[in-house]
Amino acid sequence: MEKNRNTLEQLKSLDENALRALIDRVARAGGMSEGMRRAAVGHTAMIKRKLANATEADLRRAMEKLGRERSEQILRELEK
Repeated sequence: MEKNRNTLEQLKSLDENALRALIDRVARAGGMSEGMRRAAVGHTAMIKRKLANATEADLRRAMEKLGRERSEQILRELEK
């Protein structure tokens, strides 16, 4: 539970440029196509707004949907 809270707070604290860079790194690590990466990076402001209202339960559900491997990739990217 504490890790989810810390991860969520870390995500919420990122400015748009840092979030954009994180999204791009995670998308690359996850094997997203160039077009999908650009689309994801292009929606950084929307993602930032969604994160502002996100709860730990929302984060947990999102990580479950992504699966263990991708979730771990994201967590590793956050630790960089």
